[in-house]
Amino acid sequence: LFVCLFVCLFAFLLVLCARSLQEVSGGKALVCMAQAVLNRFGLVEKMGIDPAKLKRLFEAISAGYNNCLYHNNVHAADVTHASSCLIATESVWKEFPEEELLAYLLSGPMHDVGHPGVTASFLQSQEHPLCEKYGKSAILEKFHVDFSLHLMGQKGMDILSHLPQEKQDRVKELIRTIILITDMGAHDDLTESMRTRGMLDLREKSERELFLKTLLHLSDLSNLAKKWPTHIKWSHAILAEFYSQGDMQTYLKIPPPPFCERNFKSGRTAQKNFITRFVIPPFEHVAKVNDKIKPLAEQCLSQLQANYERWQALGY
Repeated sequence: LFVCLFVCLFAFLLVLCARSLQEVSGGKALVCMAQAVLNRFGLVEKMGIDPAKLKRLFEAISAGYNNCLYHNNVHAADVTHASSCLIATESVWKEFPEEELLAYLLSGPMHDVGHPGVTASFLQSQEHPLCEKYGKSAILEKFHVDFSLHLMGQKGMDILSHLPQEKQDRVKELIRTIILITDMGAHDDLTESMRTRGMLDLREKSERELFLKTLLHLSDLSNLAKKWPTHIKWSHAILAEFYSQGDMQTYLKIPPPPFCERNFKSGRTAQKNFITRFVIPPFEHVAKVNDKIKPLAEQCLSQLQANYERWQALGY
């Protein structure tokens, strides 16, 4: 209870570290963070959500994460935290209907549940059953959505069951829409959509959806915009997961992609270049489409530049 209250107080501040929270909460960072965030926005009370059902749902989601080196429940807690910080900026969250805000805040904890710690392309090379079920695009993201909605439909975790059917459907539909956009294959199209926009009109449903999709995607990339000591730990975690896949592919006599080969110089250089290629542009664009989000986006851009320069100074 104390940990949840502490997290609730700091849920809107980028200084909170999910890794530290994992330690002080006894391995329950995601459960504490997700509960605190929903309470911090008042959604549990406003929407009449059963707190016991909510806790069971988040415990099940947390347990659904594998012990991957990067795509684990601590990453989910980190993304949940970042998503709350972004939507809380200048109270921009007040411009969204409650069911849309709920869908957005649930998407953070849910977005990578069940992740196997390998890429979709590796699953395709192995003709994994998920590929047969979900096709060639957003394989893992579709799996994360289905896994999450299945859990949310179980007795004792059905946190939406008391709501009108229309609201239930809207929450589920938006969760699917938001999580699917976390597929890096959709990154360029999403970034281009933001680049060509003027100021978003959040009175329009389609504009609100675009904004929420962008914020969750930015949250998923946000560890690159954290202070260097936090950023470097996440960078090493994703590299370790890539190298683990590469080792497995080598064992199976399958040539690993370059980013999965154990070459620390090229791996760290790739992390540096990822900042400019994939992370800075969407942060720049989101700062231009909403005045309320602009100060925090610019703060993130400043830190992204600082991290990029630190990599350069280290010779990468």
